[in-house]
Amino acid sequence: AEALKINTTVTRIDLDYNDIGNTGARHLAEALRINSSIAIIDLSSSEISDKGIRHLAEALKINSSVTNMNLQCNEIGPRGAYFYAEALKINSSMTKINLGENQIGDKGALYLAEALKINPRISVLNLHCTNVTAKGVRLLAEALKINSTVMHIDLSKNTIGDKGAGYLAEALKISSSVVEIDASGSAIGDEGARHFAEALKMNSSVTELTFASNNIGSKGACHIAKALQINNSVTEINFKSNIIGQVGAYHLAEALKVNSSVKSIGLFGNKSLQMEILWALH
Repeated sequence: AEALKINTTVTRIDLDYNDIGNTGARHLAEALRINSSIAIIDLSSSEISDKGIRHLAEALKINSSVTNMNLQCNEIGPRGAYFYAEALKINSSMTKINLGENQIGDKGALYLAEALKINPRISVLNLHCTNVTAKGVRLLAEALKINSTVMHIDLSKNTIGDKGAGYLAEALKISSSVVEIDASGSAIGDEGARHFAEALKMNSSVTELTFASNNIGSKGACHIAKALQINNSVTEINFKSNIIGQVGAYHLAEALKVNSSVKSIGLFGNKSLQMEILWALH
């Protein structure tokens, strides 16, 4: 950190999987107040908690060179998310929020949602496995209706359910910036798929959707299939490890006869689909 106060050439620092803790975060934050060359910092799995991110957040209010600070797999909770969000309301260089595998919960989602309504640069929102529920998604979705920069959203391994899927889908009916959504392992069933399908009939920006490891059955697949007959922006869709069955696969195959934008469809882990896949390819 002392060296970085003087150095003007280092643009990237990788400190992931080091036990730097809150003390190390404080030293690094002091350097970031002065340094103007560092753009990318990887602090994932670094034993940083709310106290440590508070130091880093204060530095980000001043620093204008850092664009990506990876804070995944640390010990950051709702209070830490608050400090981080307050910094993002002021900072104009950061483009990515990488807080995956921190237990920020719905309260943390609230703070980040407020920041997204103001921040003019964030394009990536990674909240993978952060204990966010439908309540938190509702708050984030309201922010996405206003935000015009977020392009990539990862809410995988959060129990957002069909209700959370509905909130996110409503935002997609309005947003024209989001291109990729990962909602894998999020307890989404047929009703959630229906919500997304209705959004896809209106949305023209989303190109990639990941629904892997959910509870989507044949009805949900049918809803998405009908949407794909209208939508011409989606290029990749992932249904791996769901329960869409032969009926769901058949309707997807029928949709692919009409759709000309989908280039990749993932169906691994669904049973009895061989014949339907062959029909679609044909």
